[in-house]
Amino acid sequence: GQLGQWVGVAAADGGVDEVRAGLAAYCFPSVRTRLGKDKPASVRRARDTAKGIFGQIKQDFEQRLAKAHGCDEPEREAEQMGRTAPFVETVCRIVEQLEVRYGQAKDRLAAVDFDDLQQKCLDLLTCDRATLEPTDVARQLQERFEHVLVDEYQDINSVQDAIISLVSRQGASGRANNLFVVGDVKQSIYRFRQAEPEIFLARQAAWQERGEAARGRVLWLGENFRSQPGVLEVVNAVFERLMSGGLSRITYDERARLIPGLEFPSSDQPQVLGLPAAEVHVLSRPGAAATDDEDGQGAMRLEGVEREAYLVGRRILELVGGEGEPGALLYEADGEGKWRQRQVSYRDIVVLLRTVRHTAGRMAAVLRQMGVPVFAELSTGYFDSMEVQDVLNLLSIVDNQQQDIPLAAVMRSPLLSPRFSDSDLLRIRGVDGQAPFHQAVRLYADQGADSGLRRRVGALLATLGRWRDVARVRPVAELLDALYAETGYLAYVGGLPDGAQRRVNLLELHERGRQFGQFARQGLFRFVRFIDQLRRDEREVRSPTPLSEAEDVVRIMSIHRSKGLEFPVVIVPQLGKQFNMTDAAGTMIVDRRRHIGLEVVDEERRIRYSTVGHRFVSRQIRDQTLAEELRVLYVALTRARHRLILVGTCRSKDLEGPRVRWADYAGALPEAVVIGARSPLDWLLPVLSCQSAGRVCWSDQPRPGAEEKSLFWVGHYSGDTVAQWAVPDERGDAKTGISSKRLAELEPIDSPPAGNDEVSEAIARLGAGYDWEALAGLPAVISVSELKRRFALSAEEGERVRSYLHPRWVDCGPGFVQGRSDKGIDRGIATHLVLRHVDLSGACDEAGLAEQIDKMVGGGLLASAQAELVDLGALAWFFGTDLGVRLRSGASEIRRELPFVARVAAEGYERSLVGRELDPADGILVRGIVDCLLAEAGGLELID
Repeated sequence: GQLGQWVGVAAADGGVDEVRAGLAAYCFPSVRTRLGKDKPASVRRARDTAKGIFGQIKQDFEQRLAKAHGCDEPEREAEQMGRTAPFVETVCRIVEQLEVRYGQAKDRLAAVDFDDLQQKCLDLLTCDRATLEPTDVARQLQERFEHVLVDEYQDINSVQDAIISLVSRQGASGRANNLFVVGDVKQSIYRFRQAEPEIFLARQAAWQERGEAARGRVLWLGENFRSQPGVLEVVNAVFERLMSGGLSRITYDERARLIPGLEFPSSDQPQVLGLPAAEVHVLSRPGAAATDDEDGQGAMRLEGVEREAYLVGRRILELVGGEGEPGALLYEADGEGKWRQRQVSYRDIVVLLRTVRHTAGRMAAVLRQMGVPVFAELSTGYFDSMEVQDVLNLLSIVDNQQQDIPLAAVMRSPLLSPRFSDSDLLRIRGVDGQAPFHQAVRLYADQGADSGLRRRVGALLATLGRWRDVARVRPVAELLDALYAETGYLAYVGGLPDGAQRRVNLLELHERGRQFGQFARQGLFRFVRFIDQLRRDEREVRSPTPLSEAEDVVRIMSIHRSKGLEFPVVIVPQLGKQFNMTDAAGTMIVDRRRHIGLEVVDEERRIRYSTVGHRFVSRQIRDQTLAEELRVLYVALTRARHRLILVGTCRSKDLEGPRVRWADYAGALPEAVVIGARSPLDWLLPVLSCQSAGRVCWSDQPRPGAEEKSLFWVGHYSGDTVAQWAVPDERGDAKTGISSKRLAELEPIDSPPAGNDEVSEAIARLGAGYDWEALAGLPAVISVSELKRRFALSAEEGERVRSYLHPRWVDCGPGFVQGRSDKGIDRGIATHLVLRHVDLSGACDEAGLAEQIDKMVGGGLLASAQAELVDLGALAWFFGTDLGVRLRSGASEIRRELPFVARVAAEGYERSLVGRELDPADGILVRGIVDCLLAEAGGLELID
């Protein structure tokens, strides 16, 4: 009798007799034995279907069976729920307190976030959130708006829907409804933004079933003006099997089917993208023996996502053509609506990923290694790249050499040539096992046993000292210029795998140094701290890309970002990756419908176990996640105009099983199959197996043949085949045999290739010097401060400059050394402001200056805190010197803060050009402000 109840529930997915037979075959071994493999496929399919159904409904019926047989299961479950109740109450109180305190903090700052804007808007429009009684403001808006139009309504949440209802007249009695909403619930993929597709479905059901009684009606927009008929038929064939109203709550019937709105030209050319409309590439996971194969030395062995990236790259190169191979062709309409035929280019192709965070970078690296230009906007991983870490470690020890880990990292890095080996570091460490490593390095430079290693350590310390001197007087960007040029690191990383990306990473670091040079406070120490702050906020730092999105490149983006866009060729890899169900697991899980599920923690027995509430919430979240994953797949497949390329990895038996189980199956797949899926391939493989022989072609070839005209083409790659895929580590010119990695290591070329004049000429050009290289690097405009930092005054020029320094200013170290709380830069700014505004005709002794400073504070020229930093005694002393006396006596002939523009000859900036015959137009514009200009009978005197 209980078995009959099970069958009654399960029969909704198929014929009762078939399900009954299959369920019996699953439950009773004797029946299962009699139903051997030689029985009809329908019986075996029914058995496997029932197996899936049994697994899904088992937990639900266990409680019913226990109750029917007089077990105490409900009481035990109630007791477990009671043990979790105090913790649920605590969680709710914490959330309530957080909401109150967070609101108070925002009130103190007079700040609101986006959610506040929605909530406060709703409070303004309704008197009661339960009944949505409109306020006078809402009624005024209802009269004001003639129509309320809402696009993308499937992504609405409950608060937004309430606001829309209140500003429209859909609830106003006696008035015509003026609300018009547009959307496709199959494209609702923003659950993480609180989107609720149930709102769309409820409105659709009400307007569809009750019509005018519900004050609305449904208009079905089935025509698609984007894709070829074959692509639309692929989408229809997939989702009419998967969306049957159960998990997804969407019935893919005739009204939901996509109808071609464009009539694409037909062509007999095999290169034109037509049928097959969808390519499905299924990779088998290689075995352990295959993955341990070491024969592929000199090549990048591929794992996981890299294998699929290799297949994607190979297929892209086949589509665009090259090396004498014809590429694919497609039709597109011009501005006048006429169809024209053209070659497929890289920009026509997009790779859509479910998530880009940990996948896009690895996929882009393989594609670039294969020579495919690619654009992927990555949000993370920039500071984790090897080359950026190397340079940041070098900057850290140039700023402060007493850092053991950065120093050891630099010594082991390719920044030094030759680099220090692990054994070298051990010998250096052994000179004094108790001292910090940086001290051991200095000790070894003085008393190391190995003379060769001692010289290398001494040279390293001398180089670091020289770079430290440069860092003191040059901006960070110029320091990085010097480091890149002297170490050759840019060239080195360019020869590594994904060299273009590595180079642009280093150039981006230089650009950040250039931008930092515009900050008010300079210095290498502050730049290192600035980068550390960016590293902590890495989510805000996007990795640069070698190519722009506007160029002829393959784009890699997330499925969410592609929504609303269209592309001629869409590639969707990673379809064998399991769905992320972490939200449905854990000790405490929360569903947005105010459900909290807790596990019971038994401290005495040191175990924890699930409760019925925990299982209920977990099932709710799991079902919601699966429903959205199904809609995400729909969005991905509907982006394509001419060709879909689907790629996934699974076990071989996961491919063969569905082909037998679902062969020639008619109708929508059982709900148990949809619910039991762990990856998109678990949906696609049964769907493909259901197709008739004329609609799907199963092949072992690497790509569909030109004569293939089926709707689907499915290619399978064995584990042994996949294990052999590799991308060469060393890219080079096949004609010359010279690898870029050897060039990056600055290894000499043995001899130019014989009989190749082009290569010989190129080598000659690379070795030639440019006579005007120094002139090519001159800036067009510089400031006086830059010019001053570039050159120290020579001895001859020093004789023309007189210094006026108060004795207490001489040999006074930094402020923190002297124990003062004020900063030197603040004292300098305050003193400069006083000298800028002081009345030289007034009293300039200490008392007179104090009175003048008080007036400056009162007039807003000087802050009171700045006034305290001014050294009155030093200023009074200065005005008693001969220069001070001349300034006061000639006050009417003094100009302060005088802006100027001057021209400096090129040789005045770049000393290597002295004596060269230069064009007068090669001068440099210098801009600045003169602090003080004193005009006397003998001429003009500049005072800084």
